[in-house]
Amino acid sequence: VIGNSNLQVSLDGNNQTTVSPTNPNWYGSETLVFKVTDNSVNAFFDTDTATFTIEPLDHVPNITNIPNQTIGLFGSFLPFDLDFYLQEQDGDEVEWSFEFITNPRGNSAPSWSVNPAQYQFSMNVTAEIISRNQTVTNGNYVLGAYVGNELRGVTQSVQAGSDWMFFITIYSNTSGEIVHFKLFDAALQDILPVKEELTFAPNGVFGEPLSPYQMRAGNILLSINQLNEMNFEIVDTSWTGSETIQFRVRDANRSHH
Repeated sequence: VIGNSNLQVSLDGNNQTTVSPTNPNWYGSETLVFKVTDNSVNAFFDTDTATFTIEPLDHVPNITNIPNQTIGLFGSFLPFDLDFYLQEQDGDEVEWSFEFITNPRGNSAPSWSVNPAQYQFSMNVTAEIISRNQTVTNGNYVLGAYVGNELRGVTQSVQAGSDWMFFITIYSNTSGEIVHFKLFDAALQDILPVKEELTFAPNGVFGEPLSPYQMRAGNILLSINQLNEMNFEIVDTSWTGSETIQFRVRDANRSHH
C-alpha cells in the first residue's frame, strides 16, 4: 500500500487491512493505492485505489432564547432575523422551520347550518386549507363562509385521494358581496379566521379537485423568507390571545437539528 501520509495502514498475515489516522485529531481525505503481486517468476501485479475520508466533528446547531412578544390590540409583531439567535460552530448552511404547539382549547365543533331556500344564487368552492402551518389530516374540520356576520355556507373536510379538501356551496341574493371564511381547527379545538376572501359571483366556481383554491387559516400567519427573517401577519386585527410557536433549525446537509 502506498500514498498514505496521515493514515496508518497495516496488513496482517491473513491480508486483513487496518486503516487509522496517525493523529487522532486529523481529518481529511487520502487516496491509497493497493497493489497485489504474484509470488512467481513473472511477478504479475494489479493495483486499485480507494479514498479514505475522516470528516470533522459535526456540532449540533443551537438556538439561543428567542424572546416572547406581547402587543396591544391592533398592534403588529416585530419581524426578526432567526440567524441572530443561531449558534452554528461548523459554518454549515441551515434550514429553519416552525410549528404551533399551543395546547388544544377544548371547544367542540360548531353547529353551523344554512337554509339554501332563503337565497336565490349560489357558487361553489373547492378548497385546500393550511391551518396553523399544518395541512388538514382528518374529517373533523369545519369550514364556514360568511358575509358580514351572516353564515352563507358550511362544509366539513372530505378526503379526496391522499388529500383532505373542502367542497362548499355559498349562497347569496346579491352579486358582488365579499365572502370571508372561518375554520374550526380540530387539532386546536377552536375557530380560526381564514386569510383569503372571495367576491360572490352567481354560479361561480373557484378551484377544483386537481387544482383546489388555496386557503390559510390561523390567528397569526408566519413566514420565513430567503434571508431567514421571521415575519408575522395577524389575520383578524381584533383578535386577542396567545400562540406558542416552536422554532427548529437543522444542518442543511446533515441530520443534526
